[in-house]
Amino acid sequence: MKMGPISIYAKDLKLTSILKDYAEKKVGKLAKYGVKIVEARVELRFSESGRKSGKAFYAEVNMRLPKKTLRVSEQNADIFAAIDALEAKLRKQIRKYRTKFTIDREEIRARKETVDVE
Repeated sequence: MKMGPISIYAKDLKLTSILKDYAEKKVGKLAKYGVKIVEARVELRFSESGRKSGKAFYAEVNMRLPKKTLRVSEQNADIFAAIDALEAKLRKQIRKYRTKFTIDREEIRARKETVDVE
């Protein structure tokens, strides 16, 4: 399917070309699941505050689809592991989204066919 623009932002951490390419590759891979992704915004940040978490990397994705916006965030000591976890969570949500809207279309078609037959 068609993939819209992927915007990647970094806060309190240097956005290297390796990190940017890795995030683009992981998020861009989600277009193969058969949904049109209008836009994806990836935010990566580093935080040293917090009593429980201490130093941690945060990764967050806001992904706009035609009928819904998906938002996923993940925290990990390794930024690449956080991006991997984001991709897994987004994959699950996209499958759920695709199933929901595919089933809706199939039900509508079935209802139209029964009305046309009668």
